[in-house]
Amino acid sequence: MNTFLIPKHTLNSIVKICLLILLLAGTHVINAQCPNTQDTGCEIYVSFEKDAVVYVDIDFRFRNTSQYAQITAALDAWNLDNETNGSGVLFEYSGVPTGPNPVANILRITSAGLTNIFGRPDTDVIAQIEYNRVDEFNNIRDANITFNTNARNGKHGTPGYNQPYYNPNELGYNTVFKKKTLHEVGHSLGLCDVPREQQIPGKSVMNTSQLNCVNDVCNKQPENIQECDSGAVSRVMKYNPPPPPPTPRPTPRPYCEEFPLNCTDGGGGGTGGGGGTGGRGFGVYCYDLYEARYYYGCVEGDPNCHESVDYVYVDTYCEYSN
Repeated sequence: MNTFLIPKHTLNSIVKICLLILLLAGTHVINAQCPNTQDTGCEIYVSFEKDAVVYVDIDFRFRNTSQYAQITAALDAWNLDNETNGSGVLFEYSGVPTGPNPVANILRITSAGLTNIFGRPDTDVIAQIEYNRVDEFNNIRDANITFNTNARNGKHGTPGYNQPYYNPNELGYNTVFKKKTLHEVGHSLGLCDVPREQQIPGKSVMNTSQLNCVNDVCNKQPENIQECDSGAVSRVMKYNPPPPPPTPRPTPRPYCEEFPLNCTDGGGGGTGGGGGTGGRGFGVYCYDLYEARYYYGCVEGDPNCHESVDYVYVDTYCEYSN
């Protein structure tokens, strides 16, 4: 019988490599269950800009209803999360300013019966967000969220087809509008849906709706923003761009080359008992200081946000070297 011995240090290395592979695989699975952003294949390149105040116009028909309370609860939840996820976006729903100039950032929330491209009632879409106006930096300026009153609980030929998706006579009606608002507002912050094959019920507000699950009574979408969602917003490049490169520091030049009239490079001999010694020599070196002016934005048609840096001369700094 042949015995094959593996040195201890080699065995330890193999164990470490296996653990690393498992860790990386686990990280991939965790991220895969979260909303996509631009760095993971999301095709949404538009969002409200960083630190924007977005004025929300909620349809007056929702006033004094449970739907209004659910919608505002979802907006409050995103406002709280946006304080720490890097976006800084504030959804202000107390009123939309009026005046001769249009408001820069507005989000309208309403309900309506949507139609498909053939003009027939669209029974498949539960809710949607439309971008009416987007600026050259892919910042949303005007958008609509619509709850589709034509939505049905199932496809043609399924048991739930004739049943409205939003059903006040079924369980879940007291939370479904909050869930759908959380989801659609997530799109306005740059998030895509979690890929359907990777969705875990309750893991993300960016999960999609499920057929034959009226009012999302099966809880495919959670009632609150999850860590998955907050982390995804923090990955949106518009909210957390890479830091600007450091201001370059050129190779120092001898002070005498820059300011020859003021240059003293070494001292003269001294006098005294026993003879003097020459003064200690020194050098003065200067650096040009530049201010890095950092510009950032998403350019239409470019899948990546990109930055540019201008360096502007500010001053010259000099230091002594003994």
